[in-house]
Amino acid sequence: MQVDGNDVLGTYKVAKEALEKARVGGGPTLVESVTYRLGDHTTSDDSTRYRTEEEVEEWRQRDPIQRLREYFEHRDMWDEDYGEWVEDEVHKEVDNAVEEGLSRDPPGPENLFDHIFEEYMPEYSEQLNQIKEEEDDA
Repeated sequence: MQVDGNDVLGTYKVAKEALEKARVGGGPTLVESVTYRLGDHTTSDDSTRYRTEEEVEEWRQRDPIQRLREYFEHRDMWDEDYGEWVEDEVHKEVDNAVEEGLSRDPPGPENLFDHIFEEYMPEYSEQLNQIKEEEDDA
């Protein structure tokens, strides 16, 4: 299934349908969320080399947060106080998640191939052994 990844409610609907299908034994669903990265890919990236400001601005108009806010505003479900509360809650949740993540030990190379494919391929064992050897040599 393909969905506008900048449409929060549309994405939620498609994901919910896929989950319900899986829960009743209907198997997996591939969901393609079409979206756009507004910023540079990394700190060393300069996206102005390969895309125009017009292109970026066109996608900026599709900002999922602004679209959702406008949807709620048109239904009298959003005001400035509510918006500030939501923003505060989101910042708290993100700060807590970052703190929790930073407090954990980093995963070891033995976790590198977890959750990629249904079956563990023999090549992974070879690659994992090579990584461990390189770590031991370092």
